Amino acid sequence: MDKLIRIDELVLNPANPRTITEFMQDKLTQSLLLSPWMMAIKPMQVDSDGVIWSGNARCTSLRQILTMDEESMEDMLSQQTVYRNMEEEAQKNLLKYWKKWQKKPEVPCRLLENFSESEKRELLIKDNLHVGEDDTEMLRKFFDRDLIQDFFGTVSWDLYDYADKINDGGAGINTNKLGLFKCGYVEFYL
Repeated sequence: MDKLIRIDELVLNPANPRTITEFMQDKLTQSLLLSPWMMAIKPMQVDSDGVIWSGNARCTSLRQILTMDEESMEDMLSQQTVYRNMEEEAQKNLLKYWKKWQKKPEVPCRLLENFSESEKRELLIKDNLHVGEDDTEMLRKFFDRDLIQDFFGTVSWDLYDYADKINDGGAGINTNKLGLFKCGYVEFYL
């Protein structure tokens, strides 16, 4: 059963065996800010007490978003190429979405009804397993390397094709808009 639950009513699972670095937590926060529609596609899995069995890191990111002012959201979003390339109106609409969400911070959750404790523990340990391997040819052919870096924080060396210069197309053309970046007290445009 799916249900909307306030983010502050959810309980991070104390038995969660997953950890996440601050860098990757920020990437997840940026991802959620950029693509709020993804919350409905993969709801958090919670029990009747509101304990999260799948989605602990997402909950942490959403709680961070709940405390952000508009400038902080924009700072986070400006680190993503997709956001920097959006029309100004689309950027404003995205920020409006999150300001509205902050007033009623509910997230889609799937209730784990009729699940045994062992089944919930299995979900907890199996969630987030990366069991497949990346097909670098498919990634190179169908995905933008800069976007992969935005989403994951790094790009595998084998996504670069040094032999035929496939990644050099348009090397002299810069169509990106200037983006404001902030680091501590330093602000610069890139």
